[in-house]
Amino acid sequence: MGEILTASLTILVAVILFILNELTLKPISEMRKLIGEVAYHLMYFAKYYANPTKSNLEQQIGVGNELRDMASKLYAYSVSISPKAYYFLRWFRKMPTLTDIQKSVSELIFISNSVTQGKPIEIHNSRKKIEKLLRFNFFV
Repeated sequence: MGEILTASLTILVAVILFILNELTLKPISEMRKLIGEVAYHLMYFAKYYANPTKSNLEQQIGVGNELRDMASKLYAYSVSISPKAYYFLRWFRKMPTLTDIQKSVSELIFISNSVTQGKPIEIHNSRKKIEKLLRFNFFV
């Protein structure tokens, strides 16, 4: 009888840990990867938004669309995660607050809208805000 109880408790704990992982740890890990992608895209696309005269309109529109896509994904992750679990777990993973993530989404949208308008100084300022909000810095 004791063996059945031990086996049942082991299975119950495994199921609880699996559910906890799927509902909290996995989405937060995916959000962390997405923040890394945002950093990559901001660095890679700087040649287009920092020097608008060096690229054509088609390239600028593509950059704007890609940055808007990143902003949309980041927003989707921020609203899909349980806030209580996120606030608890973000301390261990050094994640930005949900408010900072939402502010960075607004800045990414601003950049995506401004790429074709030739506003390199405003875009640079927005990029700096995103770096601070999402807690990454470029070493260039």
